[in-house]
Amino acid sequence: MVCTDSLCSSCPVDYSEYDRMGRVIFHREAMMEDRWESFYSGDKELFSTYYFEEDDGKITMMDTTFYFYNKDNSLKYYVRKECSDGEKPIIKFDTVYPVKQQKKPLKNPAYSKSGKLMSHVVNGIDRSCLTPSKGENTLKYHYRKNGLIDKIDIFKPTKELYMTWYFIYTDTGKYRRQ
Repeated sequence: MVCTDSLCSSCPVDYSEYDRMGRVIFHREAMMEDRWESFYSGDKELFSTYYFEEDDGKITMMDTTFYFYNKDNSLKYYVRKECSDGEKPIIKFDTVYPVKQQKKPLKNPAYSKSGKLMSHVVNGIDRSCLTPSKGENTLKYHYRKNGLIDKIDIFKPTKELYMTWYFIYTDTGKYRRQ
């Protein structure tokens, strides 16, 4: 869980669960009913689902994405099946997306001698229940002895501390999927 204070008593930011390989298998954005789950076989993601879960437990599927791979295990393309716009079911043909360039590179990244990301810049911070910070914000990473992120200090363009995201880890010994 990522929170804006070390006790997680303020507005939570995100909650994620990981498999034993370190891949996100479940994600919930704080203060929202939106959920994402990913399903893997071996080293490949087979499909992911995006859904809306109401307080009474009713689930509305938003979309499902299926991933297809080349013989060398590189991603060939993915198909997104949209089921709802959040308000009502919709009928939409499956959309095939060709694989584009990988994730955008980080802006102004700085790494430690051991290769850990120490800082980078993002354009604006706008999260649920938080006052947005516009402009180029600098994220500075702090790590635990075991290599996991302990916290990220976020600085406004004026170099003033905007907030700190604290990472709260629990290991229940249970895993949703393996």
